[in-house]
Amino acid sequence: MSLMDARIAIEPDGQVDRRLLPEGWSWEDKRASTYASLDSDATLAAYRRRIRKLKAVSIAGVLLCLAAALASIFWLDSLFWYLMSLVGCIACAVFYWSRASLAFLGLADIVYLDGDPARYRFVLERVGGRFGRGEGESLRLLELAYCDYLEGDAAASLERLQQVRFKKMTNVLWFRAMQVEAYARIDLGDATGLAETFARMHAFVDGMKPTARSRAVAADALAAMELQAKPEETWGEFELGLAQDHLARSERHIECAGWCVRLAAYGATHGLRGQARELLE
Repeated sequence: MSLMDARIAIEPDGQVDRRLLPEGWSWEDKRASTYASLDSDATLAAYRRRIRKLKAVSIAGVLLCLAAALASIFWLDSLFWYLMSLVGCIACAVFYWSRASLAFLGLADIVYLDGDPARYRFVLERVGGRFGRGEGESLRLLELAYCDYLEGDAAASLERLQQVRFKKMTNVLWFRAMQVEAYARIDLGDATGLAETFARMHAFVDGMKPTARSRAVAADALAAMELQAKPEETWGEFELGLAQDHLARSERHIECAGWCVRLAAYGATHGLRGQARELLE
């Protein structure tokens, strides 16, 4: 089921002794992104201002460290402070690349928290620099493929994913790519391709370090996707409980919306049509 194209025919409830939403859950505690109040152009401008500020701070730090290095040679005659100044230059460069990467990854909140793939795509198609080449470009293409899926073009999403390349097969972004692929195959009704994708996802999770937190996160995401791939009319009480648990633990707006749609679909086919209508209003 596509999140953006979900349509459910809802009739009056046949039974009212069960609740679709987990107890105490509401939209009120869900936060928005730092770009929530901005349109596409303003979002892009805000992101570019942030990158320019990071560059200015980092360049200033490098110049200061270079000045200190010169001073350590001509005035202090100290090898220690010269080496420390060079370390400072490296630290400034690391600071810039790490903060710039976080700024780029933070753009994803436009779709995760604001549910606006069109605005996310607008920014992604216009960012350059590090994210216009190499693995940075693959990450950008991966996110564009996710936008393709969200905007209802699963076939384009799969086609774009063919361009994604990461050097290390253990890179967790490969798991992210398989997630997007699975979403697209669910949307296309490609059961055979989906089974193959899930098999690769299981193999990837099994290959992760047992004690790694990322393994637990990936395993949970995979379990959620396998539940999402199962038609809601075949769900029982167990699947309903799992869906409610995922919704209760979800912090991203788009994930919450997806679980609400699926819970509404469950309600529409299990005699809880009034609650299903309320979920979609």
